[in-house]
Amino acid sequence: DDQATKNDVYSSRLFGLSWDAKKQSTDRILKAIDEYRRKKEEEERIRKEEEEKQRKLKELQALKEKEEKQKQSEKEMSLDVIDESIPNLRDPKLRDLDDDDDELITKLFELGSNKIVGSHEKSNIEVRVKDLNTLEAGQWLNDEVMNFYMALLQDRNIKRCQNNPKHVKVLFMNTFFYTKLSSNGYNYKSVKRWTKKVKLSKKGLSYGTIFELDKLVLPVHVNKIHWCCGCINFKDKRFEYYDSMNGASSSFFNTMRRYIADEFQDKLK
Repeated sequence: DDQATKNDVYSSRLFGLSWDAKKQSTDRILKAIDEYRRKKEEEERIRKEEEEKQRKLKELQALKEKEEKQKQSEKEMSLDVIDESIPNLRDPKLRDLDDDDDELITKLFELGSNKIVGSHEKSNIEVRVKDLNTLEAGQWLNDEVMNFYMALLQDRNIKRCQNNPKHVKVLFMNTFFYTKLSSNGYNYKSVKRWTKKVKLSKKGLSYGTIFELDKLVLPVHVNKIHWCCGCINFKDKRFEYYDSMNGASSSFFNTMRRYIADEFQDKLK
C-alpha cells in the first residue's frame, strides 16, 4: 500500500509538471498569436493611413490641375474663339447686329468682370469683361480696348497686304505712342526705337522704315477724356486728324511735323 501511494504521488507530480509545461507552452503560443495579431493590425492601420494619405494627395493634385486648366482655358479664350460658334460675326462690317450677335454680347456681359474674353499674343494684351463695359454709353473708353482694337486692325491689314501686294500698307500705333511723343511738349527720344526695323518685324511688318508705308495711324487721347484719331498719310503726303467734337488740332499737326523730320534724320540719314 505504501508503495502504491508513492507511485500515485509520483504520477501526480509528473502529471502536474507535464500540465504546467503544456500550459506554459500554450501561453507562449497564445502570446505569440496575440503579438502577431497586434502586429498585423498595426500594419493594416499603417496601410490604410498611407492609402488615405495618397488618396488625399491625388485629390489635391487633381484639383490643382483642374484649376490650372481652367486658368489656361480662360487665358486662351478670345473673341476669335467665341465667334466660331456664331458664324455671322465674320460677316461684312457696317451691318446691323442680328439676334446671334445680341446673344453673344449678352453672354459675354453675364460673365465675371475679370473674365478674359479676348487676348492678343503679339501685343501681350488681354481684354476682360470689365474692359468691354467701357464700350457702353456714358462710360470712359479705356486703353486696353483701344490697344486691342489697334492690334486687330494691324493683323487684318497684314493679312490683306499678303493677299494683295497693292493693298494700302498701314502701321497702327497703340495709345502710348502719342502720349510719350507729346510728353513735356515734345519727346522724340521716347519713341525713336518704336519704328526700328526689328520692332516693325515683331509686329509682322517687313518694312525697313515707316516711309515705305502708305499710312501710320495712331490714337490720340485728348486731356485723357476724349479719343481722336491721327494719321500720317505718306501716300497723299499729308497729316490727318479726326475729331468727332471738332476740337483744335494745331498742336497735333505741329507735333507730327517735328516727328517726321526727326524720324527722317534718324532712319534715312
